[in-house]
Amino acid sequence: MIEKRFRLAVLWLMVVLFLGSAQFGPKQTQQQIVPTLRTLAPWMATSGVDAIHALLRRLSHLTEYVILALVWLRAFRAQRFTLKTASWAALAVCLACAIVDEAHQASVPAGTAACDTASPCRRMGYSLPVVGNGCFRSCRKSNS
Repeated sequence: MIEKRFRLAVLWLMVVLFLGSAQFGPKQTQQQIVPTLRTLAPWMATSGVDAIHALLRRLSHLTEYVILALVWLRAFRAQRFTLKTASWAALAVCLACAIVDEAHQASVPAGTAACDTASPCRRMGYSLPVVGNGCFRSCRKSNS
């Protein structure tokens, strides 16, 4: 049984991994987003619609990984970890999630894995402002 304080974090981790599945690939989200964008902005060129679709996908990755970092940071802090330790642990969870997601996408025929080390690092970088702020604050308190 998962401890109560980790339930939300584990649930969100599963959501992030599910959103990385083939059901939410670029072609699948394009079928929903592009018609909506064309309705909202019929004057926009195809290249503009495609650029907004790509931007929305990037922003969704940013949002899901920031939330992932926050819920794990909160769970580790509830476990009485120091802010610095909890921040590093949350960052490790985000990196592990990004690596698993990329490995899964690389193994699926319709996957869109980046096939490089930049994508997991970029996703982990999305979490850095969240957990990095925690590390900075804990270091600042210890130096005072």
